[in-house]
Amino acid sequence: MGQPMRITFKDKDFVFQIITKDANEVEILINGDEVGLIKNEHMIWTQKDGTKSLDPAFVQAIGRSISLRLRM
Repeated sequence: MGQPMRITFKDKDFVFQIITKDANEVEILINGDEVGLIKNEHMIWTQKDGTKSLDPAFVQAIGRSISLRLRM
């Protein structure tokens, strides 16, 4: 993985990299922090381990972006 991916959220541009990817789980590097994302049974992306360091709508936008690009 490792290729930088770009997303615009609330009129701001962000760049992130995918570190690892499984069927419903992704580890990304964003703003210098490693963040785990999980897609639950309702197809909603949330942060792994219940941490809340990112806006839930932002997490959902990143998850949708990854899903569309990598066919998850």
